[in-house]
Amino acid sequence: MIPSRDWVRRHRWALIFLFPYYALAVILAAALVGAIGHVVIGLIFTDRTFAFLLRKGLYNGGFYGMIWSFGISFVICVVQAHGRPEEPSPVSKTDQDVY
Repeated sequence: MIPSRDWVRRHRWALIFLFPYYALAVILAAALVGAIGHVVIGLIFTDRTFAFLLRKGLYNGGFYGMIWSFGISFVICVVQAHGRPEEPSPVSKTDQDVY
């Protein structure tokens, strides 16, 4: 679950804990995509066993996930911490009181 921007702005110290969370999530997602991709493509085009393809897919996907995870996590944390503030409505209550 991704916390809201308002919560992150109020609790910037929480980014210390969110950064590894996002990094591990990226690594896990890449490992799963790698495993599924190796198994599907490998069973179609090679005569390797399912276990071998699954192991190689988890390894390769996890490896590439580790390479990309820190950059992706850093970008996510920066965007959440310094997100664009919401635009005020064109007519505020103070404008209505003036007229």
